[in-house]
Amino acid sequence: MGQRLQPQGRHHLGRLMSRDQMQTALTGLSTNIANAVARLPTHQACLDQYLGEAVVS
Repeated sequence: MGQRLQPQGRHHLGRLMSRDQMQTALTGLSTNIANAVARLPTHQACLDQYLGEAVVS
């Protein structure tokens, strides 16, 4: 990766959950992330707020 960090192994929780449980957990995580991102302002809105309305996109 970018910082040349390599995983040393896998988390043990993956072995404890069934495939269906893992899929449900990952789907829930993905949904939560998507909902949080959807609430964020756009990049232009952030620029406008911090730099003023004069910023041209």
